[in-house]
Amino acid sequence: MGNTIKKIAWTFAFAVLALAAYLGLWPVPIQAVSWNAPSAPGYTGMLAANNKLAGLKIISLGAKAGPEHIVPARDGKLYAAVASGNILHMNPDGTAQEVFANTGGRVLGFDFDAAGRLIATDAIKGLLAIGPDRKITVLADEVGGDPIRYADAVVVVAAGTGKVYFTDASGRFAPAKWGGTFEAAMLDILEQASTGRILEYDPATNTTRIVANGLSFANGVALSRDEQTLFVAGTGKYRVWKITVAAANLDVGRARPRQPCSSTTCQATPTT
Repeated sequence: MGNTIKKIAWTFAFAVLALAAYLGLWPVPIQAVSWNAPSAPGYTGMLAANNKLAGLKIISLGAKAGPEHIVPARDGKLYAAVASGNILHMNPDGTAQEVFANTGGRVLGFDFDAAGRLIATDAIKGLLAIGPDRKITVLADEVGGDPIRYADAVVVVAAGTGKVYFTDASGRFAPAKWGGTFEAAMLDILEQASTGRILEYDPATNTTRIVANGLSFANGVALSRDEQTLFVAGTGKYRVWKITVAAANLDVGRARPRQPCSSTTCQATPTT
């Protein structure tokens, strides 16, 4: 009986050591960077519980999974992108749902330009344009020879230039390589290397440039009313960045939270 217990104990100890060796020595894709997360403020102030969404109506998409973005378009239809790569359009009440296009990738954001084209950020394919005839064109899949690995959100300048601003969530983890958008996002946020960036595509010259980099999982993007300022979500560090559209290859990692500045002294500040 005693020998049996000893064998079980030694077997258990060996298994624990083997597991520790596996966890300690097996290569992992992330190169973790130290970051101290701020304390959660709790559900107080602007985060306090409320009933503002109590009257929402749910639009069912049936078996379609992962609606990531929605836009009401000028044609009166509601457009939505889902996990299958489909972009759906439907009546505002959700009826008459049809597939408008399928990119063969995963569209995470889209907007419409002045010509009525749907401009989409596809996490696998890059920045795309889909015309009213449903023809799909790749506008940008690299910048300066560097691949756009994780195209995420997009906004189009409504007046004048028609320039397109979009996020490349991670400069390290591409969904096409790391098992999907969720898996790549988790790797990027765990690593905290802040390799996300905001890019500008100019349709007049068919060129793409880096507006700013150093974002921790660059996610949603919006333009100010005068279309001179970008608001960019850095999901990995719970921040929304305020960045001038005139910035060029700006490293936001040098900015300090709520640091006062004028337009002549800085080009990016975190608003949260």
